[in-house]
Amino acid sequence: PLMPQWDVSFTIATLVLGCAFSSKSIAISPHPVWAGFALGLLGGMVSLMNPVALLALVCWIGFLFLARRVPTRYWIRCFLGFAVTVALCNAPWLIRNYALWHAPVLRTNFGMTLYSSNNNCAAPNLGEDGLNGCYQQTHPIASDAEVQLLRRLGEVEYDRQRTADAFSWIRSHPSRFAQLTTARVAQFWFPLDTISDGPVYAVWLITLLSIPGMVLMFRRRELAVWFLLSVWLLYPLAYYVVVASDRYRYPILWTSLLPAGYCVMALVRRLRPSSPH
Repeated sequence: PLMPQWDVSFTIATLVLGCAFSSKSIAISPHPVWAGFALGLLGGMVSLMNPVALLALVCWIGFLFLARRVPTRYWIRCFLGFAVTVALCNAPWLIRNYALWHAPVLRTNFGMTLYSSNNNCAAPNLGEDGLNGCYQQTHPIASDAEVQLLRRLGEVEYDRQRTADAFSWIRSHPSRFAQLTTARVAQFWFPLDTISDGPVYAVWLITLLSIPGMVLMFRRRELAVWFLLSVWLLYPLAYYVVVASDRYRYPILWTSLLPAGYCVMALVRRLRPSSPH
């Protein structure tokens, strides 16, 4: 679709573009600050659409610095240019929010998401939460009572209160929180979709192929393994504590496609009959 739901398609495109651009610019441009500035514009776009996805771009930049043995002075100047530009891209939104709420905040949806994901009726994934009615009771997008509370407290205070409520529930229900988190970890990598089964099983296949692909890449000492592992370890952490949804995986699905494709090509080469000399 021309205008896809949520931010996912735009986030993926900008993130991959940032990785492709940085692979050409880092250690090639004679002006590291300007290279960092250009890359920071893409990083700023990613952070505005999905702040967590910025981790993948940062991991990629760090990987390039290490893999190409970029001089320390160069990478410091480049990364400073990148960080300052990302901050400047977010500054207008931060100023707008401060003028509106008199609080230095970028987003106010963490608390409501955390609260609707961790409570007495919570299920591991968003589909089940909707089917059992928990989502409709606990999230402002579907609950009139939550909307009224949000209006009365204001977005910032509502977010703070719901964050505190969620952490209070987690402390008082450690076993249930552990069960939800374990299920969400599994469903991040092997998502369940109660609406359409086709796309999620494609993700399952990609995930299953990526595991032996990573093992093979590691045995062959492919440096990209360290980038992929860092993204897989860091990016999902924020999503392990909230309801699982297949769209959370999409911004980094391409990092699973790489080792999955590596595995497929290794199988093709093994099964292909040897050509006569």
